[in-house]
Amino acid sequence: GIERSKEAYLLPLDAQISGDLALLEDTAIKVERMRNLIAETGVQQVVLIIDACRNDPTASRGDADNKLTETTVNGFDFKAHNQGITSFVTLYATKIGERAYEYKAKKQGYFSLALVEGLAGGAANAQGEVTLGGLISYLQKVVPKRTQLELGSSKQQQPYAQVEGYRADELVIAVAPVRAVAADSMAGKRGRAPLPDATD
Repeated sequence: GIERSKEAYLLPLDAQISGDLALLEDTAIKVERMRNLIAETGVQQVVLIIDACRNDPTASRGDADNKLTETTVNGFDFKAHNQGITSFVTLYATKIGERAYEYKAKKQGYFSLALVEGLAGGAANAQGEVTLGGLISYLQKVVPKRTQLELGSSKQQQPYAQVEGYRADELVIAVAPVRAVAADSMAGKRGRAPLPDATD
């Protein structure tokens, strides 16, 4: 993702990023357009996951931070479009004003790594259900701990969620096999360092 001239864009793999705003608009996707397309479908339950605020993708900026901005968050604001939607959720890898970091050894973001682990059972309740509320809680505990452990205490990455709808926190978004939930809870007993526990 990127922001240019007070507009937020999602960048497909073939997006053309340069000083030419018209070319960017032709090859990228405006966040506002994506929001409108989703809202027009009339679906009742939507979970949108954004893990895009890492290094600035323009070559001239090198390793500069590409922080989450209010423009991007406002672009995905569904308050005016959520009539009849039971739940609409946008999960961001980090909060406004922060950047998301990449776990170089795993070649993916700390957020995406924790998200996959949470959906696979790390965020599951005793019945093996991963609820939206449970997943958000898991991400908000695991990601900051892991980021600071790996990168140092000066690095801040706190996942951020916008949740709308009736009883959205109770929405079951994954069901993990019971053995996966049990295996995750037994990880420390086998000598493997467990992830920070979302229930702590």
